[in-house]
Amino acid sequence: MSKTMTVLFFLIVSLLMGAIGYLGYEVSELKAFQATTQTEQKQLALDFTKVSENLGALTDRFNAQKQVINGFTNDLTQFEEDLKLTTSKKYMPAISYQVEQPLFTTKEEDNQIAVLGDRNEIDKWLNKNELFLDHVIKKSLPLEYDRLHRNVVVQDIIPESIFYQMGLRNGDRIVLINGQVINQGVTIRQKLIDTKPKKVLVIRDNKKVMLDIEYKDQVQNQTNNDQA
Repeated sequence: MSKTMTVLFFLIVSLLMGAIGYLGYEVSELKAFQATTQTEQKQLALDFTKVSENLGALTDRFNAQKQVINGFTNDLTQFEEDLKLTTSKKYMPAISYQVEQPLFTTKEEDNQIAVLGDRNEIDKWLNKNELFLDHVIKKSLPLEYDRLHRNVVVQDIIPESIFYQMGLRNGDRIVLINGQVINQGVTIRQKLIDTKPKKVLVIRDNKKVMLDIEYKDQVQNQTNNDQA
């Protein structure tokens, strides 16, 4: 074997040994990487299991809280319904603003109408409609100011309303209340709704009509009769 062939042979052997060594190193690195990956996968699996368990526990707690909230919501809804029912029974105005029970009796003679109001029944009606009273009396007695005659005119009074029972009619011009000229609708209604004796002068069909309004206290009369 020549010297050149010997050198070439040793060179090839060296290369093969180097390649084998390099491959061995890469295989060991690959095994280490695989071992690390497997460890990480196991840890991830454990972490995922733990997260799943925690999520399940949270879901259970959420469902339990949801049931509590639903129960509270149902109780609150029932309370609101009961409150509305109680409020409506106590404060709801008469249907169509009409008064079911008689509050006034009238006796007409010539151009004077004697009006007698039952203070006890009126107070009951006022208490029943306390929450919406301003709206009820405004709706029951629409008024319009007549600039030509400089007084207030009754417009579209609701039949059987408190003011209708009091003796007022559509087209009445309210001239005086207890001798006083009042042209503000709010003040007129307040004066009329007050359970104090009053004289209301109106012009009806071009004639002066006096509403002489008095009140009786039914409870007081019954008490006096019982004592007698």
